[in-house]
Amino acid sequence: MVLKKHIGIIFKPLIFILLAISFSCEELPYYFVNCEDNTCTINKPVNTELRIELDKTGTIVLVDIYEGVVEDSILYDSFYTRSSSIYRTVALNKTYTITATYIYMMTLAMCQLIP
Repeated sequence: MVLKKHIGIIFKPLIFILLAISFSCEELPYYFVNCEDNTCTINKPVNTELRIELDKTGTIVLVDIYEGVVEDSILYDSFYTRSSSIYRTVALNKTYTITATYIYMMTLAMCQLIP
């Protein structure tokens, strides 16, 4: 009888602690993470690749990347390109706004009028 009481005193808190660890939202130790596909890292990622897709290839485009909304005027990067797909490295957990200004070049030919 006394042994059952001691076993209950030991096992009930142990079961509670194991369940609390298993279902908690905190960071779990490494032995709870499945790393079979080799995609696990020790450190959290800080940067990521931002992919920018443009409509027209071959046209000169001025691309401005703003941190936050455009109205804040925090220019992160600005460049000209002719590509339809561009990648830039940016920090995670931030909002970025991208503007694209298409520049069309006109070639003017000077012609001499003959009377």
